[in-house]
Amino acid sequence: MSRLVAPAVEHEFERLLGRAQHDPHQLLGIHPSPEGAVVRAYVPYGGSPCVAVHGGTQAMRSIDRRGLFELTLPGADVQVPYRLLLPDAAEPIDDPYRFLPSLGELDLHLLGEGQHRELGRVLGARVLEHEGVPGTSFAVWAPAARSVALVGDCNRW
Repeated sequence: MSRLVAPAVEHEFERLLGRAQHDPHQLLGIHPSPEGAVVRAYVPYGGSPCVAVHGGTQAMRSIDRRGLFELTLPGADVQVPYRLLLPDAAEPIDDPYRFLPSLGELDLHLLGEGQHRELGRVLGARVLEHEGVPGTSFAVWAPAARSVALVGDCNRW
C-alpha cells in the first residue's frame, strides 16, 4: 500500500484479506474524513469501480493493487446516499457497507450472555427494506469461528 494510506486502513485491509476482520464495516463503506467523507470498496476481480452520488459518477482510486479502492467526497457527511458502479455493471448498486450492521450493540450483548430471546428476528438471512432499499440481511453468531463468508453469484465469490 502507498504510505499515503493511513496505517489503520492498511492494518484493517490486511485483516480483511487474512479473514481475521470480524467487522468489515470498519474498513469498507463510508467514513468521516477531514475533507468530508471517504468511500472505500473492495473489488478484487479487476477493473475500477466508481461512486454514483449527486446525479453523477466519480472514479475511485486504487489504494492497493489487491482490490481496495477509495474516493474522498469533499464536504459530504457519512449520510450521503451513494451507490457503487462496479466494473462491467450496467447500473449502480447500493453498497451494502453504506448501511450499519444489522446486529446492534444490544443484540451482541444479549447474544454474548445467552439471553437473546428473538434470535429468529436477528440471525440468518432476512429479506427486508432498509432506508427505502430492498435487500437481504445476513447475520450469524459464531464467536469461535476463524471466519465466515457468504459465497454466491450475488458477490462474485
